[in-house]
Amino acid sequence: MTVQTCEAQTLPSSTSTNCEHYHVPDYLVGIGFRAGMSVLSTTDSAGLHLADRYYRAIVSRPCCDDVLRQLSTWAHAVYSSANRKFLLYAARRPVFSRDEALAISTIAAAQHYGRNTTASILSTLLENVAGEAVIDETMRFADALRQENLILSIRNVFPIQESPSCFGVARSQHLR
Repeated sequence: MTVQTCEAQTLPSSTSTNCEHYHVPDYLVGIGFRAGMSVLSTTDSAGLHLADRYYRAIVSRPCCDDVLRQLSTWAHAVYSSANRKFLLYAARRPVFSRDEALAISTIAAAQHYGRNTTASILSTLLENVAGEAVIDETMRFADALRQENLILSIRNVFPIQESPSCFGVARSQHLR
């Protein structure tokens, strides 16, 4: 299970299409974010069913419900804290939007760099200062994935001044 995404962590904010493949944990976070935001803003559950199927195929049976609960809580915290609309691609689109890539980056940062870097990237995603509650939920979701040995790639932690840009021609949803 791989999808195309940005090749390097220091891409300019233009619409670069230089892409490579995500690892499974990164992909799970991306589709989980996409599904969570879609359900919260439009009640469209198509992406949620797809994400649920992928998580259940990868995450161990006794822990899957807990991981999915953490995903849901994190998505709700991000949605509630955002000061803007998110750009999401269609549920089955194999490329992630800038916002979806930033969501992946926040969880990767939580696993590799800790709270301060996570808060900075999360603030970029939200386009406002990330509060303690959303930072806490981000850290909890990252820890839940880590407990299942689902470690995101450190290459997906984007520097704050250079946001990811792996845009493509795709149907998108503007949320909120």
